[in-house]
This record gives sequence, C-alpha cells and structure tokens, in this order.
Amino acid sequence: MVKETKKITKEVYNKAMENEGRIPKALELEVFGDSLIYGYGVYGNKVRMTEDGEYVVDYKRGSTCD
Repeated sequence: MVKETKKITKEVYNKAMENEGRIPKALELEVFGDSLIYGYGVYGNKVRMTEDGEYVVDYKRGSTCD
C-alpha cells in the first residue's frame, strides 16, 4: 500500500464531512479517476483541511495496477 494525499474542492470536502469524513461512493470516480479506482484501488480515504486552508483527502492505494 502507498499513502497518498490529493487536493479536493470545498464542495467535495463538505459532502465528505456529511459522510463521516469520507468521500461518498458516488464521487469517488470524479475525485480519484478511473485508473486509481479500477486499477490500483483506493482504500481508507479521509478528508481534512490543512494548516494552509487547503482541502485534501488522504488515502491508500495499491502498489500495483492489476
């Protein structure tokens, strides 16, 4: 597994906060893209706001694209 962080919009952040801090299933493809979702796999995503006020999602992805 590889730990990653990706910037997201405030709107996606707000929707995730309504979903216990996780990107809703309906938005995963939009946020992560098909290569990550269908190839590497995305696991355990969690949104947060950085000290600089940016919105990000932390997640783990597989280390191979199967």
